Amino acid sequence: MSRNIVLHSGNEKLETTLELQSRKDAFIVCHGFSSTKDDSEEVAVFNEFVSLGFTALRLSHVTGRKEDLIFQQQALQLVGAVSFLMSKYNISRVHLCGISMGASNAVVAGAMDRRVSSVCSISGISDGEIWMRERHGSEFEKFRQRVSRAEANDILTGGLSTFSVLYVLNPGKKFRKSILKSRREMPQRINYVSARTLRSLLVYRPNDFVPALKGRPCLFVHGKRDSLVSWRHTSRMSGNAESSGNTIYFDSGDHDLVMSIKRRKEIISRYLDVISTV
Repeated sequence: MSRNIVLHSGNEKLETTLELQSRKDAFIVCHGFSSTKDDSEEVAVFNEFVSLGFTALRLSHVTGRKEDLIFQQQALQLVGAVSFLMSKYNISRVHLCGISMGASNAVVAGAMDRRVSSVCSISGISDGEIWMRERHGSEFEKFRQRVSRAEANDILTGGLSTFSVLYVLNPGKKFRKSILKSRREMPQRINYVSARTLRSLLVYRPNDFVPALKGRPCLFVHGKRDSLVSWRHTSRMSGNAESSGNTIYFDSGDHDLVMSIKRRKEIISRYLDVISTV
């Protein structure tokens, strides 16, 4: 039976959902940019691991104010969750499975902590600035200047400038509808992010951390028709990881790749095959 547990990271409280199983492998499911542990994608992957008899944990990151998503800090929180599982429940192997920005955080946390046994990156972001350049195109410099002005104003006034997630992601029609639907149905979802969040994003380069994963199993997954994060992000990371044969591209997959039951089962089956070799 799943239980909700609050973990402490400095002065911050992390809400988690944990399902303990008999197997000594545990999977931490890491959520995306403005998601939480209770978003449908994270819950679906979590439930898949649980149905196979594995211990699984999903957590919602908090880095101070709700609007502050400091990705470097989120990676450190994942390291703390690894410590929690290993010390509290004597779990021998902990794996990180992330979606979108959660995939990026999983890569960074895995690079930071050799206790992480493996990483699965699904629709991950290799470089925050490259991603924002892709999202904003010819308007990128205007976007960056707006962030810089907001940062300067916050420093001067002590305020908190925020930006709509819709503005930041600049999604196409499909994901715009999805985000608006989530706003209505999930009040806990993050709809506005701070200038500090965007600075954290612009300097976040998970791809630089990938070489530190060498020697551990990694699976990189992306949809070739992903309209929110280009599959080339995964191409960069998998190339850096020297993970020949451990990359899956789906020709028909968009950014909500794991919401297809067939694809989700295929991804997790392949991931378990990859980690079974060590």
